[in-house]
Amino acid sequence: MKIAYIAVKGIPMSGGIEKYTEELANKLVEHGHEVTVYTTKHYGNVTGSYGGFHIKTVPSFKGKFFEKISLVMMASFDQMFRDYNIVHYHALGPSIFSFMAKLCGKKVVIQSHGIEYQRAKWGRFTSSMLRLMEQLSYNMGDELTVVSKQIEYYFRDIYGKEAVYIPTGIEMPDISVWNEALLCDMGLEENEYYLFIARIVEEKGLHYLIEAYKHLETTKKLVIAGKIDTNNPYHQKIMRMLKGDERIVFAGEILGEKKDMLFKGAYAFCLPSELEGMSIALLEAMSYGKLCIVSDIAENMDVAQGKTLTFENKNVENLSEVLRKAETMSDAERKCYGNMAKTYVEKNHQFEMIAQQMEELYNSLLN
Repeated sequence: MKIAYIAVKGIPMSGGIEKYTEELANKLVEHGHEVTVYTTKHYGNVTGSYGGFHIKTVPSFKGKFFEKISLVMMASFDQMFRDYNIVHYHALGPSIFSFMAKLCGKKVVIQSHGIEYQRAKWGRFTSSMLRLMEQLSYNMGDELTVVSKQIEYYFRDIYGKEAVYIPTGIEMPDISVWNEALLCDMGLEENEYYLFIARIVEEKGLHYLIEAYKHLETTKKLVIAGKIDTNNPYHQKIMRMLKGDERIVFAGEILGEKKDMLFKGAYAFCLPSELEGMSIALLEAMSYGKLCIVSDIAENMDVAQGKTLTFENKNVENLSEVLRKAETMSDAERKCYGNMAKTYVEKNHQFEMIAQQMEELYNSLLN
């Protein structure tokens, strides 16, 4: 079958939806399908092939609200002239343009990766607009799918809508490959740093982690990996918080083998998020068998409860206590948590299983 994904900023990128789409597209190509991913030109993509799938770039307006809306609108217009069987929309609000695919007789899947209007980056007006768009679009597709149980419950409770739960997936890493030189290049040593790797946005709670870490008496470093925009007020706040503590290492956006080594060498992975769909970074850290320290929001607990250390959401003092507990844990204790986490991910979140579930959903719509 011919499948189109609408739309992501760019590929490759470190963002959760971008990584998810890249991995899913590659798996579906391996299964014999033809896949096109729509992206925006702002992030350096060009129309062509990447891995086994096609990339189609379309223009969009800049700006944190209008960029995604205009990207989806332009991609939806372009797909009208293509012979796709399935058009798969990421994010509910912008999928109001899915009617263009429906008009062409194509099957439409709408996927929710989180409750978009709840994100901290939106002001009151934009949040209200996104909620209105959600209300208009949740029932526009032939099927609605969600990446976490909490989002499934949300649509059932708020709208009486039964969504198909297909979780986020990852590829299990090859832990036998070790390139210590990459850690050395960043001034790091194995098991001598805590790791935060995620989008640097307010709902990921990095500010809580930095504040809690500064209260920790440790020689272990805190490594922060993520893309920074110096014009972003929250990013400016984070950069100010980093000053005065030489133990904190800002690594910027990390991809590929460097990212792999950051996970492998970490003493523990930290995710202090206020809001999630299902965190790919958390699943990745668990797949490496790492001790994970996570906030106790329901979306994290769905995958992490009993297999990680947890702290009360937004509670810096409690996070400091949990970091101190992690400091005193034996290697055997950390390994026990890590093994439980890795086993869970192996059984429930490998991308081959996720791709098969998505393929079955697509086939059910076409048949």
